[in-house]
Amino acid sequence: MAKKAKGFKELLKQSKNKTLKYKNLERLHQNLKKNPLAQNCEEILIEPKGEIKMSVVLWQFIEPYRAMASDLESHHTLFKLAIAAWNLTFLNDFDMDQIVESMNDRSIFEDVPDEKQTLKELLEELMARKKKYFAEYKLLIVDFSLKKGGGELHLSVASADVED
Repeated sequence: MAKKAKGFKELLKQSKNKTLKYKNLERLHQNLKKNPLAQNCEEILIEPKGEIKMSVVLWQFIEPYRAMASDLESHHTLFKLAIAAWNLTFLNDFDMDQIVESMNDRSIFEDVPDEKQTLKELLEELMARKKKYFAEYKLLIVDFSLKKGGGELHLSVASADVED
């Protein structure tokens, strides 16, 4: 009897996670309609069949930095920084100092004396990581949704092909 109860609990958890995932995808889809970056993309990809999910790739991308994030908010900030760095690798010419100035979400850098320099170094490090380990992924990350449910974080990602 105990095995059946355990199996049922696991099934219930999977069902809740699936429901949360679809709610996140729907919310992400609704947000894309308002996103100016998405307006310029021909095709937005959200979990395309037969291809690796960008949410999985992004989790791998931030893996060395996960210790910096302890809760939903700090993970959200880490993903924002990682996505900014990811997308910057597709630009030829930009002013890093101006990018750093425009980023005002610094909750990941609490108690850091020189936040701007730390942010700049982290963005540069993430960009180098993208170019070295994730160069084969030529997708611009348009938007993402990160939610907590069932004791786990659930990431949904919308991406688009980068025009050459």
